[in-house]
Amino acid sequence: MRTVHSFFMTIYGGLLWLASSCGHKKAKGWVKMRRQGWLVLSEATNGLSAGDQWHAVHCASVGEFEQARPVMEAYRKANPTARFLLTFFSPSGWNAFHKQQPEWWTERDCVAPSPLDRPRHVRQFLAAATRTEESIPAIAWLALVKYEVWPNWLAALQKKEVPCVVFAAHAVEGRWPFRAGGAWYRKVWGKLDAIWVQHEQSKETLIRCGIPGAKVMGDPRFDRVLQTVQESAQHPDEQLIRWINSRTCVVLGSAWKPEAESMLAVNWPENTCVIVVPHEWTSDSIVAQKEAWKKRGREAVVWSDYRSINSDAALPPSQVLIVDAMGFLTRIYAVANAAVVGGGFGSGIHNTLEPAAHGVPIWVGPNCGRFLEAQLLESSGGLCIVNSEEALTASVQHALLDLEELKEKGLQAQLFAKANAGSAQRIASGLQSL
Repeated sequence: MRTVHSFFMTIYGGLLWLASSCGHKKAKGWVKMRRQGWLVLSEATNGLSAGDQWHAVHCASVGEFEQARPVMEAYRKANPTARFLLTFFSPSGWNAFHKQQPEWWTERDCVAPSPLDRPRHVRQFLAAATRTEESIPAIAWLALVKYEVWPNWLAALQKKEVPCVVFAAHAVEGRWPFRAGGAWYRKVWGKLDAIWVQHEQSKETLIRCGIPGAKVMGDPRFDRVLQTVQESAQHPDEQLIRWINSRTCVVLGSAWKPEAESMLAVNWPENTCVIVVPHEWTSDSIVAQKEAWKKRGREAVVWSDYRSINSDAALPPSQVLIVDAMGFLTRIYAVANAAVVGGGFGSGIHNTLEPAAHGVPIWVGPNCGRFLEAQLLESSGGLCIVNSEEALTASVQHALLDLEELKEKGLQAQLFAKANAGSAQRIASGLQSL
């Protein structure tokens, strides 16, 4: 089975190289980071002081790093001299990290690409992580985030007696590899030195799959989103606050067409404003959205006409703000009174924990069955699941008639987020025990 896996990895890598040569942007980024990465890692490894080792954390992309981030920060506080090796599979995670590194990241740490999971690439990675004239990689342990369990990479590290663990693991019955055809991959999970799962359901799924010993440690996303609440309080967006001007603010976060059209159909009370943050957009789609709001009698302005990462220019008065930029959703939830989170009428909902941590009540579409936090948020009273676009329109419109109840639902959402904090410290302590 390992040969079959390696063969498919070879095909996958070949397709990425082909797409890169044809100009595919993401494929070019994937290839570029691996051309540069091994040399950077090799130089950093040979620069380690005698006795120093890498404390390695692997993330697929940006989302997984948001889970890893509070864990790494907690570990650094307890071990200030630790040297982090952070690896990414995706260029989007790699690029986002290089644009905005955490305050606790130092020049003594290293960020590198993870190897494509075939023997030759794994050997390249191990060679780069091994000091010249030595035979054992300078890695104290490798911690994988959520799903990133790569058979060849782990086998090579475990052969060198490097402990390998996965944290924030989310095992869902019926999803790969916890379904038919995934038996060999489940055996790889079973060989991990520790499996720290988000919740009891994942532990039970692993037991049914013949993988005992998992420990419930929680989800560090809660710690991360609560950190963003503190950051927003310390650095409020004064221009955004002035634009809202004490109005009731509804945010469409990571919105797709169904959510956007549902909100267009709301008969908005006079003292309300709307911030639309599309999940994807083009210049044409932004113009179309602006015109659609205008036809509904609400003037819309576009974020990029006035704002950027380096500019906090004043926003002109309007009823609607359309945000055509990435990286601002957290600060936008900080000023919201209610949030509609997109994806529930498509492949699945986006992040509901960010608005919850900010004390914002949430509406989502029906496709949220595999997101346990959404179900628990609904039970807490902080989230409403609606089954149709028409129901979403009616539910939001009705909620805006009772602002006290809206505030109470937001409080319940925030209490839920706070009650689930603490995972980062538990995981960091587990890593320290390795």
